Amino acid sequence: MGAGPGRRYDNSRRRAAADSTRRRVISATGETFTEQGYAATVLAEVAERAGVSVETIKKRFGTKRELLAAWFDSAVAGDEGVAVADSGWVADLRRAGTLEERVSIATAAVTATLRRAAPALVAAAAAAHADPDIADWWADERKRRHQDVEAIVPLVLGDVAPVLPHEQFVDAVYALSEAHTFLVLTHELGWPDDRYYRWLAAQFHQLITSESFDNPEQQGGPR
Repeated sequence: MGAGPGRRYDNSRRRAAADSTRRRVISATGETFTEQGYAATVLAEVAERAGVSVETIKKRFGTKRELLAAWFDSAVAGDEGVAVADSGWVADLRRAGTLEERVSIATAAVTATLRRAAPALVAAAAAAHADPDIADWWADERKRRHQDVEAIVPLVLGDVAPVLPHEQFVDAVYALSEAHTFLVLTHELGWPDDRYYRWLAAQFHQLITSESFDNPEQQGGPR
């Protein structure tokens, strides 16, 4: 029928408008939460900055807690908007031929993710102290991140066996790639991203080749 093409066109325009609205709200959410913190932010401020109504935000996202989660997910996923396992850099990891290539790919991905998502990670951690419901959500997110690290580590190592036991190695990678460490080095101390990238790659290489910190013959450490 003649109305078909016009209807498809209208749907396309509506989708584009909805996507634009979502991007504006997510951006305004990030700016407001970063500037004011979660507890001090009200939806009306986000709505005003995004150029939409509070009702639009509630209809599209729900509560302030759900808006925080939407911003967090968008910041972590980036433009790809997919889970870590489905991201392009993980596909590159699977194709890489050497340990050095794999460490470089993983380190570059961590650096890019933290540059993009560190404010959301910090805001979410702070919000978890103010809201028990967010604390439960945040605990689940932390578990999920640890699971992502655990899934990625074998892809980075390939057939190389680190000296550290697997569980300790995963925990160390998890800790080294934390947002707070990134912010201390890049924001507080002024490191450029490429310096952080080189430092992190060196830490990963050292983790793979260094002696285990559980070696009973080592004499150092707290007593």
